[in-house]
Amino acid sequence: MANSILDNSLTRWLGRAVEHDHYRRLGIRNTMQLSRAFNRLKNRKQHLYRRELYHQLDKLLDDNGPRQTTSHKPRMEDGWALDTSKSLPHLEQMLEDSEQIISERGGVNRGGGGRSFFQQILSNEHLSRYPSILNFATSSDVLDVVIDHLKFIPALSVHKPLGVRLNESDKRFGPDTNGQLSESQLFHCDYQCTPMVYVIVTLREVTLKSGPFCFLPLSASNQAIESLQYGKRGRPYRVTDEEMYKIVNRDKLFEFTYPAGSVLFLDSSRCFHYGSRDSVVPRYLMMYAYVSVCRTDFGDLIRPEYNEPVCDERARLWRSSYPTYSEDSHLRRLLIDWRYMGDD
Repeated sequence: MANSILDNSLTRWLGRAVEHDHYRRLGIRNTMQLSRAFNRLKNRKQHLYRRELYHQLDKLLDDNGPRQTTSHKPRMEDGWALDTSKSLPHLEQMLEDSEQIISERGGVNRGGGGRSFFQQILSNEHLSRYPSILNFATSSDVLDVVIDHLKFIPALSVHKPLGVRLNESDKRFGPDTNGQLSESQLFHCDYQCTPMVYVIVTLREVTLKSGPFCFLPLSASNQAIESLQYGKRGRPYRVTDEEMYKIVNRDKLFEFTYPAGSVLFLDSSRCFHYGSRDSVVPRYLMMYAYVSVCRTDFGDLIRPEYNEPVCDERARLWRSSYPTYSEDSHLRRLLIDWRYMGDD
């Protein structure tokens, strides 16, 4: 009964209206608060179930698989952590499989309008064909770091930002903007869920010529948020370099220029970031997004669910899903299926 009241044509229309143009009508902060409250009602059962299981986290992690790097586990301090050990489970296989995908689908302009410089090249079949992609994302070593920061059991996002992306950045495919930066090339914080963790893996070496993913740590980002009144009604979602560097020293910027197999953990909802600027050398990243079942957007409401896993551009309009298997651990299933309540 509750879901029929909360999920209907009127609430879907209202959700679209307040989400329009990066939450401009009510402001980002107000819309995030409203949508979080709405989703806590709509997804109350899933929220309470995960909150209870959080107290059994060690057992869930152990049942999910051995933690191999407990002695030098990275911790997200100041909103981020970096692992360059190349020892995380399934990483080596995921790199090999990603090379196959890049060889198969890379280097082709797939459209995308003003954001075609940054495109998803996974197809729907890849998650089943290459299990390493989800095996890495749901491994206990990775989840230990993610959940330690979030303080709740997350799920892989099923829509923007999609929970699993193999992104190609290539200057050739973007529109001619006369050198003007646009979209995700400008500083921003993600508003779809907070906190939210990105796990970003370099699939090939990233240099300054690749248009690296760049971010400001949490302390510097907080300084900018306060000074800019970022998120308040009437304030823009994107921030220019000129505006940012009036507040924050440029030397605070972290450029993710590392060899293949480097792994960045980042709270993208609290740390300003940008990327894909002037990617003369194509950049390839695997990007995972871990979110709450009570997000700070209306995407679960306004995007219909597709009847099969969706990883391509259709994920902008539909809710995706991820393949599940009978041998999945309890924790892995929670990550892959946000509605999972322990019953098949």
